[in-house]
Amino acid sequence: MNSLKNSVNDVSAFFETEAGKQISRTANRIIRVTIIVFLLYQLSRVGWTDFLHNLPVTPWFYLIILVIYFLLPISEMAAYRVSWPIGWKEGLPIFIKKRVLNKDVVGYSGELQLFAWVQSNIGISKRETFKVIRDNNILSSLASTCIVFGLLTIFIVSGQISFLELLDSQQYVMYGAVLIGLIVLLAFGYQYRSFLFSMPKKMACLVLSIHMGRLVLANVLQVLLWYAVLPTVSLEVWFTYLSISLIMS
Repeated sequence: MNSLKNSVNDVSAFFETEAGKQISRTANRIIRVTIIVFLLYQLSRVGWTDFLHNLPVTPWFYLIILVIYFLLPISEMAAYRVSWPIGWKEGLPIFIKKRVLNKDVVGYSGELQLFAWVQSNIGISKRETFKVIRDNNILSSLASTCIVFGLLTIFIVSGQISFLELLDSQQYVMYGAVLIGLIVLLAFGYQYRSFLFSMPKKMACLVLSIHMGRLVLANVLQVLLWYAVLPTVSLEVWFTYLSISLIMS
């Protein structure tokens, strides 16, 4: 164990040297180029002719999709600024890169690069950095869950979805197992809440409101994006489609 710890310390010390920093910068550039090449390859598999031919002609599509694209990094920047002293000029590019890594490369790889960036530029301890990233991810998941259950409640109360129709008599055992698992998970989370989540309540409420506001705005913009391309379909249909898609996912 000591030899492993010493090896890790030696690697960390090496990357603090000028040669180590140069290798790190070179690796960073290689990763960026690799991501761009990978995205171009994915588009080429679709076919450039088909891709260009099927692009929407309305300018509203490109304006809305641009807003949607930058909504996530801007909102995450605002959420993390609650915990860290990050300036918009140096921080926003990091969150844009985080979005690209998570969406187009590997899930949660963006969190890893954010962790490394904070260690190099802000000087917060690894433990505290991990806690802030963990808490933000928990609150983001909680926000999306609240919105989905809110939509489901609205559909059931309004009569658009029958609660009994959601229950298949042949799957009662599965539903019961899921319910028991959820209760156990909630009990475990409550018992070890101080270990699993450490953000103060007021700060957590502020961060949660940022994530919920982002999700609501993103979903509204998504509906407007569909409507801009297919205006013959009513907004009511698009909102219903979005809500059911969120619930099913």
